[in-house]
Amino acid sequence: VKLWAKHVDLEVAPHFDRLLSAHDAEARVQARSDLMQGLALFEAAMAPESEGPFFLGDDFSMADIALAPWWLRVISVLRAYRKFDPGAHPRLQVWYEAVEARPSFQRTTVDPERLIEEFSGFADLEESAQFRRVSGSSLVRGRS
Repeated sequence: VKLWAKHVDLEVAPHFDRLLSAHDAEARVQARSDLMQGLALFEAAMAPESEGPFFLGDDFSMADIALAPWWLRVISVLRAYRKFDPGAHPRLQVWYEAVEARPSFQRTTVDPERLIEEFSGFADLEESAQFRRVSGSSLVRGRS
């Protein structure tokens, strides 16, 4: 489990940052590929869904805790500003539904809209399909 928590630190978080901050298309393609690979490896290491929703099946572990805040950022911020499609990771979607249902997660999570607003400096017209920055700090859903 410690290995997979470290995997998140080395193979998910840095690629999230690179994809979000890269200015040129080639760098974004590489960062997206690296992030997808890091997520796919994590997903492949998870217990089968039939054994439970979490990384170890029915047992919530440090691996789940390590990925949860990053997956939230992926499905909110990267979806808004980099057209990221979480549908490529169905096991992670099932996992995240179970994580979201935990009272401990509900008490400590950050509102996805707040994350989108906080990362709005990374928006650009090319990639931001569903959200666009309007005057001040308000966000409006729509096409760029």
